[in-house]
Amino acid sequence: MKGRPEVVAVLVEVMRAELTASNQYLLGGAHARNAGFIKLATKLEAESKGEFEHARQCADRLLYLGAAPDGRLLADPVQKDSPIAQLEADLVLELAHASRLNGGIETARKAGDHASATLLESILVATEGHVDWLETQLDLAKKIGEGLYLAQQL
Repeated sequence: MKGRPEVVAVLVEVMRAELTASNQYLLGGAHARNAGFIKLATKLEAESKGEFEHARQCADRLLYLGAAPDGRLLADPVQKDSPIAQLEADLVLELAHASRLNGGIETARKAGDHASATLLESILVATEGHVDWLETQLDLAKKIGEGLYLAQQL
């Protein structure tokens, strides 16, 4: 099946954004693990795998639509010096991605590609869940202090 160019462009951009996020969480998890924050590292590493799975789903859909997947990153992964600063950077990444996905869903629906819209909606649900988790973690760190928050991540 030949995909509509505007939907293919959305799927390529989402795939590249997912790969960027996967790399950012992988690196954030590695830094957290190296610093001894094992709980935080485990969560970030799981997020990396989830983002990679979303990229794989986009690749499968692109191939079905007769288009080539694009394995390049959308941007360089952001790496910060502190776990809290990293969570803040991750939140910026996820909020931008939620906006991208919302626009992509609208584009796919307008093009009559409901299967692509459904795929993007499932990714959006996961993205919004991660936004919620990040906002909660940052709020906790603010309420109880960074030191106490990080002590819970050992």
